[in-house]
Amino acid sequence: MRLYEAAIIYLTIGAPIAMMYFFRNRRETNFQLGLLTIATFIFWLPLVFYLSIKAVSSTFDKSRFAPKAGSDVDFESKLKEIKGVLVWSNDTVEFREALDRYAALTSETRFAVRLRSPGTFEIFAIAANRNEAAGTACMARKIRSKLINHQRRAALDLISSVKKIAVYGEMGVNAIARTAALALDLGDNATSALLLDVLKDRSRTGKAGNQQVETENLAAA
Repeated sequence: MRLYEAAIIYLTIGAPIAMMYFFRNRRETNFQLGLLTIATFIFWLPLVFYLSIKAVSSTFDKSRFAPKAGSDVDFESKLKEIKGVLVWSNDTVEFREALDRYAALTSETRFAVRLRSPGTFEIFAIAANRNEAAGTACMARKIRSKLINHQRRAALDLISSVKKIAVYGEMGVNAIARTAALALDLGDNATSALLLDVLKDRSRTGKAGNQQVETENLAAA
């Protein structure tokens, strides 16, 4: 292969990389953007090598998987502890699944404010949106609204499954009490109160009563 043929292949590969850089940084001044685009077009190979190393290093960065700020460091162990006090049955399987879904959605909803952090919605930067901050805030609010709706459904499913395990004697009572404490730790006071109401009603009547009004109020909250 001749030298000019290798140069043509090299620059042909660099062209789409330079265009990608241009469209992602259109907010810069025309002169600066032009120089950086030309530099990217010519020196695309070192740039790709640098980005590859950065991507690999970030993949193995353990700090990315650290617990969320403000959350319990023993969050998973609490879930296992609650589920471990119950014997195996169809009702307890339903309860475990409802608990996992509820805990995950409640935790995510509680810390959904981080969706507003810079770089979360790069689509606005790529599209050179003139009001990137407003677009990011609107999308974050929409996602948070969806999370809240899913969390409320999960809370209702959890309460429904709790009523079924309330007849499991001390094991069921222990699991419900710990679940109420977990909901309180997650900041969901409404669900925690309803779970405690199930225990109070069970101790008064010997079985879980009907809380349709309360659960409807939770769904409408």
